[in-house]
Amino acid sequence: MRAQPNPAHRAIARLTALVPQLTVITQNVDDLHERAGSSGVIHLHGSFFNPRCGTCSRPHVFPPGTPDEPVGGRPLEPPRCGHCGERIRPGVVWFGEALPEEHYDAAQQAVRECDVMFSIGTSAVVYPAAALPFEAARQGATVIQVNPVATDLDEAALFNLRGPAGSAMESLIRTAWAG
Repeated sequence: MRAQPNPAHRAIARLTALVPQLTVITQNVDDLHERAGSSGVIHLHGSFFNPRCGTCSRPHVFPPGTPDEPVGGRPLEPPRCGHCGERIRPGVVWFGEALPEEHYDAAQQAVRECDVMFSIGTSAVVYPAAALPFEAARQGATVIQVNPVATDLDEAALFNLRGPAGSAMESLIRTAWAG
């Protein structure tokens, strides 16, 4: 993949090394958090790296040497499931589909147990994921929003840090853990 972790992904990974019980919950479907160094990431909207059958939902593993993208942009027939023969699809949540139950349950558990929750670089309008920071605030957690613009989360967040996620998170970590 051409996309690379940005400064926010790297700052979050540094934070996971400093805070023993930090859980990263993301709506992103790439592996940029993991490539930046975070582990145990909860992917609410699935992952491009976990393809599955569109009918029976069994996971699919591409054979070694399968190209990441077609040569010259030529169309390819989607691979077929070895179990039922139906088409393999990306392991992501499409609009109108439910979130993977085990991932959302894990995210809700993390929210119930958190003292501080960062909401970083999200519009705060895609539900049910957008409900998590509000739930954290109701549970008494300190909610810190990092976003260049105001969102519906502004009133529930104790702190609203305005700016791009990368520079805001880098600055926050540098300031908080200077030395």
